[in-house]
Amino acid sequence: MLSGILNFIPFIGFWFGLIPPAILTLLEFGPQRMLLMAAGYILINATVQNVIQPRLVVTRLNLTPLMSLLSSTFWPLVLGLVGAIIGVSLTMAVHALLLNADPSTEPILHSLCILFPLLAAGYSGYAQEAIRAFYHILCACCCVPAVK
Repeated sequence: MLSGILNFIPFIGFWFGLIPPAILTLLEFGPQRMLLMAAGYILINATVQNVIQPRLVVTRLNLTPLMSLLSSTFWPLVLGLVGAIIGVSLTMAVHALLLNADPSTEPILHSLCILFPLLAAGYSGYAQEAIRAFYHILCACCCVPAVK
Protein backbone atom coordinates (compact mmCIF):
# COMPACT_ATOMS: atom_id res chain seq x y z
CA MET A 1 0.00 0.00 0.00
CA LEU A 2 2.87 2.36 0.81
CA SER A 3 4.38 1.69 -2.62
CA GLY A 4 1.12 2.65 -4.30
CA ILE A 5 0.86 5.89 -2.37
CA LEU A 6 4.50 6.80 -3.04
CA ASN A 7 4.02 6.19 -6.77
CA PHE A 8 1.97 9.40 -6.91
CA ILE A 9 5.19 11.36 -6.39
CA PRO A 10 6.60 11.96 -9.89
CA PHE A 11 10.02 10.57 -10.81
CA ILE A 12 11.27 9.56 -7.32
CA GLY A 13 8.20 7.99 -5.73
CA PHE A 14 8.86 4.71 -7.51
CA TRP A 15 12.29 4.37 -5.91
CA PHE A 16 11.02 5.35 -2.47
CA GLY A 17 8.29 2.73 -2.90
CA LEU A 18 10.88 0.05 -3.69
CA ILE A 19 12.94 0.55 -0.52
CA PRO A 20 10.57 -0.90 2.16
CA PRO A 21 9.73 -4.15 0.33
CA ALA A 22 13.40 -4.59 -0.62
CA ILE A 23 14.51 -4.27 2.99
CA LEU A 24 11.79 -6.62 4.25
CA THR A 25 12.58 -9.21 1.57
CA LEU A 26 16.30 -8.97 2.33
CA LEU A 27 15.71 -9.52 6.05
CA GLU A 28 13.20 -12.32 5.55
CA PHE A 29 14.51 -14.29 2.54
CA GLY A 30 18.05 -13.10 1.74
CA PRO A 31 19.76 -11.17 -1.04
CA GLN A 32 18.84 -13.47 -3.96
CA ARG A 33 15.11 -13.20 -3.33
CA MET A 34 15.47 -9.46 -2.76
CA LEU A 35 17.04 -9.03 -6.19
CA LEU A 36 14.30 -11.17 -7.74
CA MET A 37 11.60 -9.14 -5.96
CA ALA A 38 13.24 -5.85 -7.01
CA ALA A 39 13.48 -6.99 -10.65
CA GLY A 40 9.78 -7.99 -10.64
CA TYR A 41 8.79 -4.73 -8.97
CA ILE A 42 10.77 -2.68 -11.50
CA LEU A 43 9.36 -4.66 -14.45
CA ILE A 44 5.73 -4.36 -13.32
CA ASN A 45 6.05 -0.72 -12.34
CA ALA A 46 7.88 0.22 -15.55
CA THR A 47 5.12 -1.41 -17.61
CA VAL A 48 2.39 0.38 -15.69
CA GLN A 49 4.07 3.80 -15.64
CA ASN A 50 5.42 3.78 -19.20
CA VAL A 51 2.71 1.94 -21.13
CA ILE A 52 -0.61 1.77 -19.31
CA GLN A 53 -0.64 5.02 -17.34
CA PRO A 54 0.21 7.40 -20.24
CA ARG A 55 -2.53 5.87 -22.38
CA LEU A 56 -5.08 6.24 -19.60
CA VAL A 57 -4.03 9.82 -18.86
CA VAL A 58 -4.36 10.84 -22.51
CA THR A 59 -7.64 9.01 -23.16
CA ARG A 60 -9.44 9.48 -19.86
CA LEU A 61 -8.09 12.80 -18.57
CA ASN A 62 -7.25 14.48 -21.88
CA LEU A 63 -3.85 15.54 -20.52
CA THR A 64 -1.06 15.21 -23.07
CA PRO A 65 2.40 13.98 -22.04
CA LEU A 66 3.78 17.44 -22.86
CA MET A 67 1.39 19.10 -20.40
CA SER A 68 2.29 16.48 -17.80
CA LEU A 69 5.98 17.23 -18.27
CA LEU A 70 5.43 20.99 -18.19
CA SER A 71 3.35 20.74 -15.02
CA SER A 72 6.05 18.60 -13.40
CA THR A 73 8.49 21.41 -14.19
CA PHE A 74 6.31 24.44 -13.48
CA TRP A 75 4.62 23.63 -10.17
CA PRO A 76 7.80 22.63 -8.25
CA LEU A 77 9.34 25.97 -9.22
CA VAL A 78 6.33 27.82 -7.87
CA LEU A 79 5.30 25.67 -4.89
CA GLY A 80 8.49 23.75 -4.10
CA LEU A 81 8.22 20.15 -2.87
CA VAL A 82 4.44 20.37 -2.59
CA GLY A 83 4.31 21.41 -6.25
CA ALA A 84 6.38 18.36 -7.19
CA ILE A 85 3.92 16.06 -5.47
CA ILE A 86 0.63 17.63 -6.60
CA GLY A 87 1.75 19.32 -9.83
CA VAL A 88 0.06 17.01 -12.35
CA SER A 89 -3.10 16.83 -10.24
CA LEU A 90 -3.17 20.61 -9.94
CA THR A 91 -2.78 20.96 -13.70
CA MET A 92 -5.66 18.53 -14.24
CA ALA A 93 -7.81 20.55 -11.85
CA VAL A 94 -6.99 23.81 -13.64
CA HIS A 95 -7.64 22.11 -16.97
CA ALA A 96 -11.01 20.78 -15.80
CA LEU A 97 -12.10 24.04 -14.21
CA LEU A 98 -11.07 26.33 -17.02
CA LEU A 99 -11.05 24.42 -20.28
CA ASN A 100 -13.87 21.97 -19.77
CA ALA A 101 -16.11 24.26 -17.78
CA ASP A 102 -19.25 26.02 -18.88
CA PRO A 103 -19.02 29.42 -20.60
CA SER A 104 -19.96 31.28 -17.42
CA THR A 105 -16.43 30.65 -16.06
CA GLU A 106 -14.78 32.49 -18.96
CA PRO A 107 -14.22 35.67 -16.86
CA ILE A 108 -12.16 33.58 -14.42
CA LEU A 109 -9.95 32.46 -17.29
CA HIS A 110 -9.42 36.04 -18.43
CA SER A 111 -8.62 37.04 -14.82
CA LEU A 112 -6.01 34.27 -14.64
CA CYS A 113 -4.47 35.45 -17.89
CA ILE A 114 -4.12 38.89 -16.30
CA LEU A 115 -2.73 37.48 -13.02
CA PHE A 116 0.01 35.29 -14.49
CA PRO A 117 2.23 38.21 -15.66
CA LEU A 118 1.82 39.78 -12.21
CA LEU A 119 2.78 36.48 -10.58
CA ALA A 120 5.84 36.19 -12.83
CA ALA A 121 7.01 39.66 -11.75
CA GLY A 122 7.44 38.37 -8.18
CA TYR A 123 9.98 35.75 -9.26
CA SER A 124 13.29 35.84 -11.08
CA GLY A 125 15.36 33.48 -13.19
CA TYR A 126 14.05 30.05 -14.09
CA ALA A 127 10.90 30.37 -11.98
CA GLN A 128 9.87 33.53 -13.82
CA GLU A 129 10.52 31.90 -17.18
CA ALA A 130 8.52 28.81 -16.15
CA ILE A 131 5.57 30.97 -15.07
CA ARG A 132 5.69 32.90 -18.35
CA ALA A 133 5.88 29.68 -20.38
CA PHE A 134 2.94 28.15 -18.49
CA TYR A 135 0.99 31.39 -18.99
CA HIS A 136 1.53 31.32 -22.75
CA ILE A 137 0.55 27.66 -22.93
CA LEU A 138 -2.59 28.33 -20.87
CA CYS A 139 -3.56 31.24 -23.12
CA ALA A 140 -2.88 29.19 -26.26
CA CYS A 141 -4.97 26.27 -24.99
CA CYS A 142 -7.83 28.59 -24.10
CA CYS A 143 -7.64 30.68 -27.28
CA VAL A 144 -7.00 33.83 -25.24
CA PRO A 145 -4.46 36.32 -26.59
CA ALA A 146 -1.37 36.50 -24.40
CA VAL A 147 -0.29 39.89 -23.07
CA LYS A 148 3.37 40.77 -23.65
